[in-house]
Amino acid sequence: MELREYLFRRYISITKFAKQLEITRTYMSRIVHKTEKPSKRLAKDIERATFGEVTLQEILGEIPLEAANKVDDRISLAENKDCQVI
Repeated sequence: MELREYLFRRYISITKFAKQLEITRTYMSRIVHKTEKPSKRLAKDIERATFGEVTLQEILGEIPLEAANKVDDRISLAENKDCQVI
């Protein structure tokens, strides 16, 4: 779940969540609106504060390792068969 959606569904303001994490409201707003990425440490703190409902991968925009491996497998298969990856 995206952080913005998490906060909205729980009626938590950006200001309140920022105070909980001991960061500025401006910085939290940038993270929520995806104009800035948090450090990995802060991303872990956000994941903990949301009880895992907002994951580290979602916060940092990374794809999970399992998904990355599936993409790599499809590319390897396509290269071996000289066809396009869909």
